[in-house]
Amino acid sequence: MDGDDYFDERDCPSFPLDVDDLLEKNQRLQRRICALGRKYAAAYKALEEAREALGYYANPLPFLQFPRGIRDQIYTYALQAPVTVRTHPIPAIYTSISVFKPPTPGMLLVNRQVYREAKEILYSRNTFAFSETKHMHDFLEQIGNENKDRIQSISFTVDYTRKPPHADPNHESGNEPHNWANILVNGDLKNITKMHVQGEIIDGAPWMLLVMDPVMEFAIKNVLQRSPGNEALRKLKLTGYNWNACKKFPQNWEIITKQWEEPDEEE
Repeated sequence: MDGDDYFDERDCPSFPLDVDDLLEKNQRLQRRICALGRKYAAAYKALEEAREALGYYANPLPFLQFPRGIRDQIYTYALQAPVTVRTHPIPAIYTSISVFKPPTPGMLLVNRQVYREAKEILYSRNTFAFSETKHMHDFLEQIGNENKDRIQSISFTVDYTRKPPHADPNHESGNEPHNWANILVNGDLKNITKMHVQGEIIDGAPWMLLVMDPVMEFAIKNVLQRSPGNEALRKLKLTGYNWNACKKFPQNWEIITKQWEEPDEEE
């Protein structure tokens, strides 16, 4: 079944447009934008005057003279996102759901020392979410091996809509279990200690719980057991799978099962 089969424009009702009403709303919006622009200009002018009066430009804040612990706290506030970080732009229709990137990643461009210090926080303190295997592949290729080794937490969605023999095992950029298993096993992620696996069937009922298949079971164990250290620190969250899936993994891991209709306190 092609993607076009999931959506039919005929299913969407059409409504006549009230042109006069749209013009009036547009004019109101333009007036608000102009008013906001004037307020911004006045506030910026007042701030600049205060900076000059206080000698801000004559005596700049010596950020790199702060203790490293203080700088790390600032990096954390600036670079740790409150939710999972999406490495690929999402459709505009979904942008109201949540923030999907760190607050100020541009901090890494300040200078070489800040870049060296801040990238440790950026990659180790965030959970990186992937909706497609291609997104993970491109991201890991882009950041390089050094930063790849800093990543400790990932989240991804596995598509169980198509089943063998309809699934294509040779299609490397799909989102089916064998595609994710392939990139996880061969992606050279060495320090993952936290993983969120979301299994879904497109257009499937929310109460349809999935069975953890051997391919994904092997890949999850393979990645989470690579990181050196205490096995008890491993955290695995499974969404959309039945409760028996927990029994397939080491019992000293912290394992959570969640269903799609349940609220998510973390995200």
